[in-house]
Amino acid sequence: KTLRRMRKNTPLDKVGQIVDMVHRHRMNIVGYFMYGYPGENKNDLELTKSFILNSHFDRCIAHPFTPIPGTPIYDDVVKNGELPANYCIDYRSVSYVPTGLTEDDLRAFRDSISVKTTFREKWIKDL
Repeated sequence: KTLRRMRKNTPLDKVGQIVDMVHRHRMNIVGYFMYGYPGENKNDLELTKSFILNSHFDRCIAHPFTPIPGTPIYDDVVKNGELPANYCIDYRSVSYVPTGLTEDDLRAFRDSISVKTTFREKWIKDL
């Protein structure tokens, strides 16, 4: 649902096959994920979490959605009044929270995947 809103044509059912193909060629693969996109809800976060935790990426990196001025989605969230008047981009923290979620929801999501994905990283496995 979120990928459709983002206009991404990522075939999730094919991702596992692609990851396996990359591994067959003895390369590592990193999955980059964004969470807290406009319109996401707790169920969407759970689906994303499940996808990440059941994937075979060698490393998973997840960041909260950050509206960037000049992008169509930024214009949408401004038009809908979803950004505070003092909005400032800060890549170190949550700068946007979609309607229906809280900053605590987004932090809980981040924490629930970070510990479980950190130890997949090859450099840690090789210790």
